[in-house]
Amino acid sequence: MKKRIFVFVLTAILCFAAIIFGAAAPKSRAVPMEIVAGENVHKLTCRVPLNKDVMRISKYKKSFALFCNNEFSGDEKGFLRYLDGEFYEELEEVCEKEYLAPQEPAAIFSADGFSYIDGKDGVKIDRKKLFSDVIISLDCGGAVIAEKKAVSPVRTVEELKKNTVAAATFRTDYSRSADGRKRNIELACERLNLSEIPSRGWLGFNATVGERTVENGFGNAKIILNGEYVEGIGGGVCQVSTTLYNAWLTAGYAVAASSNHSLPTSYVPPSLDAMVSSVSDLILYNDSDYPAYISALCDGKQIKITVYGRKPRYKIKLRSETVKIVPSKYVEKNDENITWEEGEKSRIIKKAYDGVYSRAYREYYSGDRLIKSEKIKDSYYKVRDGEIVIRKPENAI
Repeated sequence: MKKRIFVFVLTAILCFAAIIFGAAAPKSRAVPMEIVAGENVHKLTCRVPLNKDVMRISKYKKSFALFCNNEFSGDEKGFLRYLDGEFYEELEEVCEKEYLAPQEPAAIFSADGFSYIDGKDGVKIDRKKLFSDVIISLDCGGAVIAEKKAVSPVRTVEELKKNTVAAATFRTDYSRSADGRKRNIELACERLNLSEIPSRGWLGFNATVGERTVENGFGNAKIILNGEYVEGIGGGVCQVSTTLYNAWLTAGYAVAASSNHSLPTSYVPPSLDAMVSSVSDLILYNDSDYPAYISALCDGKQIKITVYGRKPRYKIKLRSETVKIVPSKYVEKNDENITWEEGEKSRIIKKAYDGVYSRAYREYYSGDRLIKSEKIKDSYYKVRDGEIVIRKPENAI
């Protein structure tokens, strides 16, 4: 009996000792390293598990591939993450800190045209070689040289030159406009001129030209409001937005938002106008991989807007189609307050406008061959009845 008790106690003591000393035994060893990147030295520590397979990797590089096949599927990066995740993240931080981004070449757009700035190479650590060298150094640690390599810009000046060509030009005439309307047009062109729309970027006409107020430099001129010509601040600005709209479409770019007037305009066919107001905007979208640029010029007679960017694959033409006409009529009014000219028999005091249902298309041509046609939009212009006064005979009662 005493013998059994002795054996039991001895076994318990031995188990307890094994637990205590086993728990206290180190499961990994610290391997200090210095990552030397040029003039910068980054001090790190890797906790290497006490595992003979891991130890073998540092002594025999060829066993790394064998270890990967046996333990997990991965590469040097995956192995370091498997070995010591925190150490691996610190290595990645070193690579990020030492990264110098390349400078992309740039196109500078001015009144004199385009000038170009060359790009510059950047620098980055060769991650694959760094991770491989770190693995080899796991046995004894020490300094590891982080080799660097050049990072070239994505684009070249030659590419920029090919994608800053005059893609389309559109003109409208405003030579017969009143002086106030001309000033509004010229101010809008001045603020629109030299605009740049980045790749996958937007241009809002209202934000670019600014609010049409006296404080913002705009004056009174005729505007179209609810099917009527009335005096309003900023009259004429819609001709600038319309000219831009047609140039942009002809250059092959996308339009995110546009609205037509309530009456047809004299400077473009139906469905090809772009009305802007405090509640309506023209929004352009650059759906290309390169920036687009806008030149907006006027000389007192014509508005000339040119869109620069990538050259369209096909020649583009815009076409307007009148779908339906809604006839207008003249309503006869009383002539009590009219002073008649000699020989005058009638006078229109309010012009009538037929209602118009119309549709616009963008057509793509290769030479004279139509490749495809896409509908741009449907429009409706309100019918507006006019007013006329018929002169009564002087002896009429």
